[in-house]
Formats: sequence, structure tokens, C-alpha cells
Amino acid sequence: PTLEIRLEWINQFMEEAHPFADIQYLNEWHQESTFLFDNINARKPALFHPGQISRLAHRSEIDGTLQPYSIFIPENYDEKTPLPLFVSLHGSGVDEQKFVFIMARTVNYMTFKTKLKRTFIVLAPKARGLSDYYLGDSGEDVIECIQHVKKLYNIDEKNIILDGFSMGGYGAWRIGLLNPDLFKILIIRSGRISPPPPLEGENIIDLLEQGMKLKIFIVHGEKDNAVPVENARRVVRRLKELGIRHIYIEVKGAPHVGYNKWNDIFKWLKTIMGPRF
Repeated sequence: PTLEIRLEWINQFMEEAHPFADIQYLNEWHQESTFLFDNINARKPALFHPGQISRLAHRSEIDGTLQPYSIFIPENYDEKTPLPLFVSLHGSGVDEQKFVFIMARTVNYMTFKTKLKRTFIVLAPKARGLSDYYLGDSGEDVIECIQHVKKLYNIDEKNIILDGFSMGGYGAWRIGLLNPDLFKILIIRSGRISPPPPLEGENIIDLLEQGMKLKIFIVHGEKDNAVPVENARRVVRRLKELGIRHIYIEVKGAPHVGYNKWNDIFKWLKTIMGPRF
């Protein structure tokens, strides 16, 4: 699928290109396709080298389409050693490509800073429908994406983290609570508890009882105008009623973006992931 989608992109570009089209991406796809073809001819997996961010694809079981996703594989990856998986869901109106650069850099830096012993594979699925709040097929794509990665790389299945920002925060809530046996940890950053109109989806309050086994970290800006802080406060009140283990940080005076609580998040991760980490 990773090779096929590049051929699909190339064909689409050639069909739609105008005489002054920028061919930067065309060159990149051609070079990547050549590399993948060489791997296949050498009877190797159609994958890129570790130590870089790559864009892969899986073929959807929903409708047979090729669905892209971005992933960072640490340079020291050894297929004999399972690595924890850090899955991060992007916000509304953007795809995962720029988002994965931010997340890979953040996760790697914080892993080093907090002296974690094991590095993470960082996975950023692309939402089908960039503002569909991971509902329907878009939510199923995330699960299929994770299953595809588990076939390609040695994943520590007991340590899969699901993180999300804004729209991705709602997606992380929803997908995590609907699949509590797949994930160990949820990290919700500026997330809604229900999708905005006219979208229709589950209210997270109604799903929280399914999260009894999950470890949950919530962070939200006090002055968030895009997703009002009451979203987080309502969830926290219900988590306390249910006795579900969680951490909540409300950042005083902070808006929707611009705060940084990764140091707190990774110190917390270190305490709950055990001495192996």
C-alpha cells in the first residue's frame, strides 16, 4: 500500500497538473517509489529506513481505498525488541504531515529529558474527512492504521498511548473509550466532550464508565475560546464520581494553543509505565 499510494498520487498529479505546476512532490514521490521498488525486488519489505519520518499507507477494509498515515521509527529500532507506540490525533482542518514532525520532535526530546529508557514509535493517522472528529469511517481508520503498524513493526501491545489535540482530543476520548483493551493511556489536550453541530457523535460523559482500566491525563487552557474549559471540568467531575484514575491540569490564563505541559505529562508517564521504561 505504501508504494501503491505513491503511484496513485503521481497519476493524480499528472491528470490535474497545469503547465506551471510545482513538481517538488512529484520528484519526491518518484524517488520514494524507486526506493520501495528496489526493496521489493530485493525481497525486502516496502518500508523506509528507521531514524526518519515516513508516510505509509494501509488499504482500508471499509471501502478498499488507500489511506495514508505518518510515522516516526527511532533510529535504534531493532525488530527483536518491542517498542511502545505513541499514537497522536491531529486537530481540525489540517492533515497529519506537519503534525507528526511536531509530535516526533516533542516525544523524542521529552523521552531524553525525562530519562526514559525506551524510545517510542510515533504514529499520526490522517483523519478521513479533516474535520469529521474521527467519527464513523475516520474513527475506524485509526484502529485499522494501528493494526497495520503492528504487522510492520514490533510493537509493545501493552503500552500503546493514544493522544489527541482539539478535534484529536475528542477523537482520543471516543476511540480510546470504545477500545479500552487496545490502549493503556489517554492524553487529552484541549479536547471536546462532544462534536460540534451539525456533526452527531457520542457524548464522552456517556462513555466514561468504559474507561475504568485506562490511565488518563487531561490538560486544558482556562481561557480556551475554541473549546471552553467547561468541557474538561465536566469530564473531571464524572471521572471523580466513577473513581477512574486521572490527572487534570488546568492552565491558568491559557488559550486553546500555546501552553506546554509535556514535562508534566512525561514525568507522569515515567511513573506509570514501570521500571523497564
